[in-house]
Amino acid sequence: MGADRDTKNLNERPLNSHGHEGSSVDREKYEHMVSARGMVNRMLLTYDDESQVFSEVCRIAVEIGKIEMAWIGQRETGTDRITPAASYGVGIDYLSDIYISIDANKPEGNGPTGRAWREAGTVVLQNYGDDSSTAPWQHRTARYGWKGTASFPILKQGQVHAVMTVYQSTANAFSGPVLALLEDLASDVGLALERLALMEMRQRDHEALLASERQSQRLAVVAERTDNAVIITDTKGRIQWVNAGFHRMTGYTLDEVQGRTPGSILQGPETDRETTEMMRSKVRAGESFEAEVLNYHKDGNTYWVSMQVQALRHPESGMLESFISIERDVTYTKQREEAIRRLAYFDPLTDLPNRTSLTEQVTADLKASSNTFNTFNTFNTFQTCFLAFLDLDNFKHINDTLGHSVGDKLLVSVSSRLKKIARAEDVYARVGGDEFVIWMRNTTRTEASKLMDTLRWILAEPFCIEGHRLTVTCSIGMACYPEHGDDLETLYRLADIAMYEAKNQGRNRWRIFESAMTERITRTAVIEADLREAIYNNDLLLYYQPQVCLLDYHVLGMEALLRWNHPVFGWISPAEFVRLAESSGSMSDLGEWVLRTATTQMKDWLALGIDTRVSVNISSVQVCQPGFTAVLRGILHDVGLTGDHLTCELTESIAFSQTELVETVFRELRETGAIIAVDDFGTGFSSLSYLTRFRPEQVKIDRSFVQKLGYSKDDEEIVRAIIDMGRILNMKTIAEGVENREQVQILRARGCDAVQGYYVARPMTGPEATAWLLDWQNGGSKRFSAQFLVCDDPVSM
Repeated sequence: MGADRDTKNLNERPLNSHGHEGSSVDREKYEHMVSARGMVNRMLLTYDDESQVFSEVCRIAVEIGKIEMAWIGQRETGTDRITPAASYGVGIDYLSDIYISIDANKPEGNGPTGRAWREAGTVVLQNYGDDSSTAPWQHRTARYGWKGTASFPILKQGQVHAVMTVYQSTANAFSGPVLALLEDLASDVGLALERLALMEMRQRDHEALLASERQSQRLAVVAERTDNAVIITDTKGRIQWVNAGFHRMTGYTLDEVQGRTPGSILQGPETDRETTEMMRSKVRAGESFEAEVLNYHKDGNTYWVSMQVQALRHPESGMLESFISIERDVTYTKQREEAIRRLAYFDPLTDLPNRTSLTEQVTADLKASSNTFNTFNTFNTFQTCFLAFLDLDNFKHINDTLGHSVGDKLLVSVSSRLKKIARAEDVYARVGGDEFVIWMRNTTRTEASKLMDTLRWILAEPFCIEGHRLTVTCSIGMACYPEHGDDLETLYRLADIAMYEAKNQGRNRWRIFESAMTERITRTAVIEADLREAIYNNDLLLYYQPQVCLLDYHVLGMEALLRWNHPVFGWISPAEFVRLAESSGSMSDLGEWVLRTATTQMKDWLALGIDTRVSVNISSVQVCQPGFTAVLRGILHDVGLTGDHLTCELTESIAFSQTELVETVFRELRETGAIIAVDDFGTGFSSLSYLTRFRPEQVKIDRSFVQKLGYSKDDEEIVRAIIDMGRILNMKTIAEGVENREQVQILRARGCDAVQGYYVARPMTGPEATAWLLDWQNGGSKRFSAQFLVCDDPVSM
């Protein structure tokens, strides 16, 4: 190798008889070392492992070069210590637990090995025992009789990689030609290590290239077979390559699009401009991005894609080379999402804004007016506004006598007439069965009064529905902002009072709230006071209505329904007194009474061998109450019941209003064993993202959709969407308000899990429910299921 020239020069020099030039002993040592170096070089050509190389070098130095002991040390990672990597010869136990440093400030760093590492040069000690630098190790070496020692750095790519140290028992053993040969040997080892490193690098590069080629082949196969569109563009976004999935999705071939940008081909007037500008900006900046965008097929039809665009850069230079876009068709998902999302803000029957939409718009208006007033002490944003509450007179009679189909069509016709006279600045909303609310912005009392008269006149003209000539009147109550109140709840309540005043005065009229309308307010005050006593005296009642599984007809649960027979007012609607309980501070006590009574009843059923769940409605006040779940645990403990027999029903507006709080409450409820049901789904937020986040175990389809099954395609589609969504998210769907066999058949055919309603059983008192459950176990379920063993007309949705 590179030291042959030195070897040649040394051979030409004579050795004398005193161990210098001309000595036969020195010549013998020299010849041994020449042989050792030759053998090392031959070994270096065949070995490809560094540890093996080090071991063989030490062995050959001892056996062939007649060195008494040789070792090679390397720096321990992260420290200043040199530790043996290989050793051979007499006295290698000397290296056991030895401490050698490269730190010049330590005694252990000033020996030959440490200095050779630090100085990157040969260090020779001709008489080991007389040199003070070896003091830390002399007690170890005394028994071996070593006198001469030398350390040689092994360099790799110009840096010290290891140190070879050798020992002899004769003084002045390492000088002249022998020393030069040992230096050359260390150099040869360093060159060999560089060769090994180069070979390893080439092997890695070769393997990486093969892996890259295999990966490219696999990716090409995947790209061609996937249904997703795959697009590769240059750095300017111009198409270079597309897969077969792109052709199937867009209708375009590679020849038709090559060299053009995707946006110039696939996007059109309905594509969101903000999204397309974001994509262009990302391409200009050479950045990766994700987006959902509306595209146009070659035939002109639109479709939605979810795209992931990755900027590809050179692994070493970092220069942008291309973009790869993977696009997935999400049209069906977007359509379903939009259908359910629309339920959050629009009434599906009339397409008017719903209560949620009304609440958001009015609340925003009032906040804007309040801010303007507080800031400028003026009322420039909204001067005077009116909230009108409109209720159709005798609509229930039409529903009961002519059927829900006629009733629904009448509501649609009423809504159409309302839309015709609606001003652009006003909000018309359907908030209940036959209840509408009009929010009139910047309106004087005279203008509001004229509009109320117009409403009555346009609705008084007869409607022709399914051959029936129907005359409809309405009662309207109004409240004025800011005269009567400065928040929606107050305006809504006072408009409601005024509406009932209009009904009490003979219907078919409108009234603006006046302070003299105290009767209803008095009733409210009486109910609020009496409700507290009713809770304390246990004068309330719970009725129970079964939820029956459509797969095997077992009772999935019994919903607890609150009832109150007031000594003066008679049966009061739960909607009325629960709302008053929430506003008056009685809801916590009322909620605890319901939970305790319902779970006690469930415990009694279990004692009779009736294994089901009791389902309890939870109000927003309870959910927001600190320690609600602790109260629930206490009740379960007192009753001696586990949460495994409890279902907590919350309306979707509650579940999705305070997400962080509700998420905590849901988790704590589930820790008791209880499950969660979202009630009245489809009438509020109907948010897929929230359902995915909270994962309630049950979703209850609102009765307003169920009751129209069989004659309303729109409602059937909504029900289908909710059931499909429940199946995808692994949530049981329960249809409320089931009243006939046809509805059950449709729900069963669509895969609805359970039904609840008069067709199964009316709400029952505790004893009645117990008798019903026992009868159901003893044959009632078979009688019910027998109705569906034969289906005359297969249901097709």
